[in-house]
Amino acid sequence: AASAYWLHRNLFGGAERFRIDGEVGGVGGDSGGIDYGVTAQLTRPAFLDPDMDARFRITLEHNDEPAYTSDLFEAIVGVQRYFNEDLTGEFGLGVRFARVEDAYGNRDFSHVLGRGELTWDRRDDELDPKSGYYTEVGAVPFLGVAGSESGARLSTDLRAFYSFWDRFTLAGRVQAGSVLGASIQGTPPEFLFFSGGGGTVRGQDYQSLGGGIVAGQPVGGRSFMGLSGEIRAKVTDSIGVVGFVDYGYVSPDPDFSGGDDHAGAGIGGRYYTPIGPVRFDIAVPISGESGYGIYVGIGQAF
Repeated sequence: AASAYWLHRNLFGGAERFRIDGEVGGVGGDSGGIDYGVTAQLTRPAFLDPDMDARFRITLEHNDEPAYTSDLFEAIVGVQRYFNEDLTGEFGLGVRFARVEDAYGNRDFSHVLGRGELTWDRRDDELDPKSGYYTEVGAVPFLGVAGSESGARLSTDLRAFYSFWDRFTLAGRVQAGSVLGASIQGTPPEFLFFSGGGGTVRGQDYQSLGGGIVAGQPVGGRSFMGLSGEIRAKVTDSIGVVGFVDYGYVSPDPDFSGGDDHAGAGIGGRYYTPIGPVRFDIAVPISGESGYGIYVGIGQAF
C-alpha cells in the first residue's frame, strides 16, 4: 500500500484545516484486487462552541474485495464534539452513491444517510495499551432513494486491558454489529459484515466468512460478533511475546440467528520502539477451513 496527503492548516485565516488524502492498497495481494481512493476534508474549529468542529468531507473510492467490487461517492457534513479528554462524538448527514458488482450481479445504490459515533477512550497508550478500556459505538441510518432499500447499521467495539507483575498484560476485545430494516441484497456490501483476517479472526482468510453464500461466494451478513483475547509478555525492555485466540460469528439475519462461525489462534513477537511496538503474528485456524496467516504492523493488534 501507499498513501499521501496534502494539508493546509490555515485555509481562510481562522485555523481551518483542509486536507486531501490519497491511498492505493492491495498491490500484489492475493485477497481481492487493488483498492484506491481520495478524500477531501475541510475542518472548521470552534464551530458554535470552543469544543466543537464542523467537518465537510467528500470521498471517492474503488474497492476490490474478495466478495465484491464497488465504486462509491460519499459527501458528508457534520460536527465533532469534544465532551472531555476521553469522550468524543461525531455526527453527520450526507449522501452516498455506489455501483456494486458481486454474486447478485451489477447493482446501484443511492442513499441519504446519517453517521453518528461516540468514542470513549481511557487507554493509557494508544499503540501499546497496558491498562484502561476503549469503547466505540456507531449508527448509520440510511434512507434509500431511486429504488434502494432503507435501514440502519449499528456497531460497537469494546476493548479492555489489565497488567500484572509489571511485564504481563491481558487484553480482550468484543466486536458486534447488526443491519436492521434492509435485506442482504438491498444493503450495500460495505455495510454488511464479514469475518476473517487481521481485524477480526487471524488464521482465517480475509472475508472468508459471510452471512450467506450465493454462487459459491460469501455475500456478507446482517449481524456479526467477534471475540479476541491476548496475553502479552515483555521478555526484555525491547522484546515481547504474545499468545492470542480470535473468534468470529456472522449471521444472515439481524438477530444473530442461524449463522456460521470460525476461530483462529497463534503466537507473535513484539519489538518495542519509541513510536510503538512492531508487531509480527502468525496464526492458524482452530475451526473453519482457511489456512495460516502472517500479520505485520505497527502497534498492538487492538
